[in-house]
Amino acid sequence: MEFLTGFESTYLPGHDVDVLRLTRHDERWHDDLRLVRDLGVRRLRYPIPWHRIEATRGRYDWAWLDEILGGMRALGLMPIADLVHHTSFPRWLTEGFLDPAFGPTYTAFCAAFAARYPWVREFTVFNEPLPTTLLCTEFGVWPPARRDQAAFYRMALAVARAICTATAAIRAEQPAARFIHVDTAEGHGALDSESEEFARHLNQRRFLFHDLILGRVDADHPLWPRLREHGGMTGDDRRWFRDHAARIDVLGLDYYAHCEHQFHRHGSICPSRAPQGFAALARQYHERYGLPIMLTETNIRGYVSDRISWLKYMVEECEALVAGEIPFEGFCWFPCIDSTDWDSLLRRPDGHIDPVGLYVLEEGGLARQSSELPRLYRGLAGGELVAADLPAYRFLTPVSAQLEGWEPRLRDWPWQRPALDAVPRWAWPEVFGEVEEAYAGRVLPGGAIG
Repeated sequence: MEFLTGFESTYLPGHDVDVLRLTRHDERWHDDLRLVRDLGVRRLRYPIPWHRIEATRGRYDWAWLDEILGGMRALGLMPIADLVHHTSFPRWLTEGFLDPAFGPTYTAFCAAFAARYPWVREFTVFNEPLPTTLLCTEFGVWPPARRDQAAFYRMALAVARAICTATAAIRAEQPAARFIHVDTAEGHGALDSESEEFARHLNQRRFLFHDLILGRVDADHPLWPRLREHGGMTGDDRRWFRDHAARIDVLGLDYYAHCEHQFHRHGSICPSRAPQGFAALARQYHERYGLPIMLTETNIRGYVSDRISWLKYMVEECEALVAGEIPFEGFCWFPCIDSTDWDSLLRRPDGHIDPVGLYVLEEGGLARQSSELPRLYRGLAGGELVAADLPAYRFLTPVSAQLEGWEPRLRDWPWQRPALDAVPRWAWPEVFGEVEEAYAGRVLPGGAIG
């Protein structure tokens, strides 16, 4: 099993700053890339910041990226180019992914990137389209914050069409390009009969972008009525997607504890108290599409000891996929260094450290601190360790409460008590409160379930 990592980079258009700046990766990139190399990692998910490169429409400034990608090659690292990560679009797209200029300008940017860097062979054309479009529309968190169901389906069609045209433009420049399509691996369950329809709808919606870009939406598709009514999709659009289907070489799945929900008549429970787990969800996606799988993101927000135990669990899950002969390409802990400001869902650049990385960011100067975690990851990447070799540290508050549903799955672990003085202390507010409120309400503006 190959082990990878990556760097968080999301742009906050309303504040004109990105996480590359907030973590100072944009100035410390060379040292950060050395940390990646020292992990024994050779492939990494790396952001291509469109919002920086085309800050003025039609003018590309590649100087910063030239230096970084040159340094990456010198270190023997190969990027999976992450061409747009959440809201990392230029500010002049005032309506974001609903702006009529988005598709054509983004396609031109992707073609220009592929032409300039012909040695880059792997691409993620659009990172996590499902949660990104939901947060930009129904949940009203990210711009343009059009909080209604119709905006979600219109944006879904615009994003899917752009993925198809951008993929074709990259292939025209690089016929040998490989495409790793990244979206969340979701699983939803109902705790009462009143919630069964909603959970079934969400389990259908999790496949929406894969089905759209692969040209698999027809008149019998369960979401066709919504796409037609709310998104304005026509029979000609269906035929367009069929005739311009994108290519997916590897199905990248991002898995976090909050990817699994349970619903009941009064709201939702997240994370689920009865999770299926990553391996079971990955098998569902593989059975539907028959594509090789990569775990493209995972982490847990907590102490270093919490992260080590989550790493052990996730490696176990991926080892089970390999043992079950599911074609499995790689494991990516994301990000390499702590991120920032997910406590506000990246609405404010407060510089609050998000404790999720392999390396810990020090308060104040943002120095990168090592710990037992990167040492263990290096052992995994080098083939010296497997899941059974990793320590099982008891989860600490609040992670212990969040992962209550995972306890039966981990009952036989040889648990150890973590040394509290060996891990950083932190305080973390409820991150997904507003999103959970939207799910708990379930009836969105317009009178229909989301």
